Amino acid sequence: GGWYTMAAMQNVGVALEAARGWLAYDWASAYADAFAVPPSATLAFLPYLSGERSPWLDPAARGGWLGAALGDSRGTLMRAAFEGVAFALRAGLDAVRSTREAADGDTRDARSVPTLKLAGGGSVDARWRQLLADTLDADLYAIDCPNAAARGAAMLGGLACGHWRMSDLAVLAPAATQVASPREDAALAQRYARFIDLYGRVRTWFA
Repeated sequence: GGWYTMAAMQNVGVALEAARGWLAYDWASAYADAFAVPPSATLAFLPYLSGERSPWLDPAARGGWLGAALGDSRGTLMRAAFEGVAFALRAGLDAVRSTREAADGDTRDARSVPTLKLAGGGSVDARWRQLLADTLDADLYAIDCPNAAARGAAMLGGLACGHWRMSDLAVLAPAATQVASPREDAALAQRYARFIDLYGRVRTWFA
């Protein structure tokens, strides 16, 4: 009897996997090098490698790095890729937050989605979790289940065939543990604003 609000993304894990491959990293080295270097103030990565759904609804969107300098390293490029994906997620979350504010008629709380849950193998690195928390301005809780998608599908199937009822979901749902809280970072906020501006500038070029 309610609504499910979702920011469906095309280019999260697939964009990071592409960037990792282009830079010839294994995952352990990608995390190590990316978070061992300070982020560049000018380098940005648009992760829209196959168009994007939320929040742009732009199948022609494309991505890549812009603003690279001779002194940038593989680690700097990989760090920009992580930030670009985090920024894309923030753009989708901002759309969800604005929708909630419009529905509630209350714009006083900028953190109208103050907590988020993480699931999947790509969400286990503590440095990546912290970047996500800082970018999304939300407390992050990791779901204590290695196969959350399969478990969720099984729960939906059980509901559909009448094996379980909606009232059973609270017991069936896996627990979650808080893993990161957001920190104020003015430089990160500025890079996010540059990211949004960059997408707006190149959008018509790809179209």
